[in-house]
Amino acid sequence: MWAALALTLLSVFLLYGARRRPYLTVGWLWYLGTLVPVIGIVQVGGQAMADRYTYVPFIGLFIIVAWGISEATASWRHRMIVLSTGAAAVLLACLVSSWGQAGYWRNSESLYIHAIRINSNNYMAYHHLGMAFANQGKLDQAIAMYKQSIEVDPSYSHAYNNLGIVYAKLGRLNEAVEQLKLAIRLDPTNASFYRNLALAYRQQGKKAEAEAVMDQVKWLSGEK
Repeated sequence: MWAALALTLLSVFLLYGARRRPYLTVGWLWYLGTLVPVIGIVQVGGQAMADRYTYVPFIGLFIIVAWGISEATASWRHRMIVLSTGAAAVLLACLVSSWGQAGYWRNSESLYIHAIRINSNNYMAYHHLGMAFANQGKLDQAIAMYKQSIEVDPSYSHAYNNLGIVYAKLGRLNEAVEQLKLAIRLDPTNASFYRNLALAYRQQGKKAEAEAVMDQVKWLSGEK
């Protein structure tokens, strides 16, 4: 509510001064117009927010800043020196910030640990960190992360599925079947969940149950 009110007041303020400063209208409308598709009204993929969503909208704000600074410093005696020094300082700050940010992308483990540190309720970060651990053969740590993902969001079917896969790798087949059934219950149209369950049944020696599950896969695929 407060964010919407602040945005409305800021819009009114900027558009009010548009007659004397047209760049305010251009920059602000660019910002608002390009922000609409990425604010989550229509979510694309699993992420609701991402750094890249700000790249194009921020061009509008940079228009306002660039023209505003130019106008505000028009009468300064040492304008070029001040602006050049300021630009160099900004570039240096961006360089340092980018260097630090790039460090978090060193590998999947460091990236998702950083994401969890920022938001401890990020169920997808726990899940993907679990996948990273599983790929490294750190199965106990993977289990802990999948369980944490489920604790944060009990409706996230992929965490149950991957937890079941890890249990199957460890030979804990009863637990694997239990988790895979939960995944299917949450997402009954995901054929890969059925395949994993059928594989777990085969490992248990339950051929009839495995065949029944694979019949479900054929039905989902439209096969007769």
